[in-house]
Amino acid sequence: MRGRTRWLLVVCLAGLGAGSCGSDDKPQVIVAAAGAWNEDPSTVAETGYQVSADVGWPDRLQSCFPLSPNLRIRVNDAELAPMVGGDCRWDVLVRSGAFQTDLPITIELRDGDQLLAEAHYDHLFPGTNAQLVTPATGQQVKIGDPVVLTMPIQPATDATYAEFYWLDMPTTVPPFHTFAAGTLSADGSTFETTAPAITGHAAVVLKTVSNLGLGLASSCTGFANCEAWPDGDTIGPVFVEVVN
Repeated sequence: MRGRTRWLLVVCLAGLGAGSCGSDDKPQVIVAAAGAWNEDPSTVAETGYQVSADVGWPDRLQSCFPLSPNLRIRVNDAELAPMVGGDCRWDVLVRSGAFQTDLPITIELRDGDQLLAEAHYDHLFPGTNAQLVTPATGQQVKIGDPVVLTMPIQPATDATYAEFYWLDMPTTVPPFHTFAAGTLSADGSTFETTAPAITGHAAVVLKTVSNLGLGLASSCTGFANCEAWPDGDTIGPVFVEVVN
């Protein structure tokens, strides 16, 4: 999660083991969500953003209470079985994706069919609001011609570059991406790069540095605190076809 440390949040939930929360003998559980571009997809279908959901029980670090074997974490339509290793491990991290638009994300904590808590997140991928200026959307671009994107996130520095993730690879070939230097406009509203010397369809993203920081879920039920780390360092994707 790009060097970020795990987060400690506090909430009470019934049915997960021994713990303490005010006058009720209930455990504590936490959740935090982060969006991040998948830098190294295993297949072309994995090209996009991932959501990392960190769920934990801070009191378990000391009291080592048992967890239900039926715990599940659901990220939108994907249901994941968390593997909590060790008697006293207090948290578990799961990842889901790929996402290519800034759609809402829902994270649920379930014990079998029972919904224990859920959090709804908006705008974990604000960079997807980038627009393609040149070439016009749906048009081809020739090798060496300019590719210009709008910058929906104001970069903190001018250290921005482009990456072309190639989408026409056969299943037998590992996916790869191509670095491309470029230039921010004087007001930081657009970025211009050039199409590299490879032909085919590509998802173009910009890597930059922003000042986006910690946020909160748009709604938080069953959790006392639902933190959010939107990806402020990725712009895009926009889609182009590079031709000779």
